[in-house]
Amino acid sequence: MSAKSVLLLPILLVAAALAAGLVRGERAAGARALLGFELKETKEELKLQYDVKVQDNGGGRMSVTFTLADEGRITPLTAVKVAVPSADKSGYFDVVLHLAPYEKDGKKIYMLHLTRDLTERGELNLVTSTMDGKRMLDWGYHRVPLGALAKAAKGPEQPGGQKDGGAAPTTQPPASR
Repeated sequence: MSAKSVLLLPILLVAAALAAGLVRGERAAGARALLGFELKETKEELKLQYDVKVQDNGGGRMSVTFTLADEGRITPLTAVKVAVPSADKSGYFDVVLHLAPYEKDGKKIYMLHLTRDLTERGELNLVTSTMDGKRMLDWGYHRVPLGALAKAAKGPEQPGGQKDGGAAPTTQPPASR
């Protein structure tokens, strides 16, 4: 085997893996499998204590506040991420961000601001590599979907009882020309 073919072999193997969809981000199921696995236990089964609030700020913008009181059976968390799958359902993500908390009264509080569209498709992922104090073979995450909360969020009221985005009531008739 020549030196040139030895150098090309790793490149060809990577190209074959990409073509077969074995590298992260190719398809939804494959991407999730290579990006960790979803924990199937519920919030209660994991003994998690958290609260999620979604507020419509008007103008198509929303605020999400995630308050984590207890990490339960998946302590310590390695990250809290916001993930927004692509609208075209290709398996890619429009947004993936690690969130930084601040602490208040012994609780970790995470805040983010997104457009309504991103919030409705988004989820928070509580990432860990331990369960019940034991190291997992791979890392896992607990999903906190934001869609239902975003759809139920109320918009801010404007003077005169109008929701943001609606026409404000006029107190004077329009000027004649």
